[in-house]
Amino acid sequence: MFVLIYMSKIFYHGSDDYLPPGTKLRNCVDYEGKWGAAGFYRGLEYHRPNKFTAHKDSVFLVKELEDLEYAGGGEEYTFLVVPKGDVTKHDMYWSTKVTELMDSGFCVESDVVKEAALKYWSGEASEDPAWEYMCKEAIVLRVFDWDVDSSLIKDARADLEQKIILRREQTLCPS
Repeated sequence: MFVLIYMSKIFYHGSDDYLPPGTKLRNCVDYEGKWGAAGFYRGLEYHRPNKFTAHKDSVFLVKELEDLEYAGGGEEYTFLVVPKGDVTKHDMYWSTKVTELMDSGFCVESDVVKEAALKYWSGEASEDPAWEYMCKEAIVLRVFDWDVDSSLIKDARADLEQKIILRREQTLCPS
């Protein structure tokens, strides 16, 4: 199974709702109601290997701030989060490809839709990948309004990651 463990990595998550630091993010919204008719959702879920968590049960994260809009998250707030548990990595190119194929008339059972969906689930990179990460739960560390300069958000992420590294070093090598 293509699972990555990010115990101290900080990711971005977009939201239309304010949630305070310390909040445990879980996908509690009506994900299927919002995305169920979309080609990518039908194609990806139809061909999802059982070992992967369903989209409807996942929290979506990105490592690059610039990928938040492409990932389709909310746009009012940017959260710096740390995932809890396993994290899987997927190239959003393949979910877009599934949508394009289905919109052009291929059925969900077709081999070309299946191939694109399985490339998504396996974490295969396209020529120009845009990665999204999925986990079952993440903890909100910091919250920023949509109009905050992106460099401030990136600096805050780097600062938090450095603090985590220092804390880990102090734990492993106490003086």
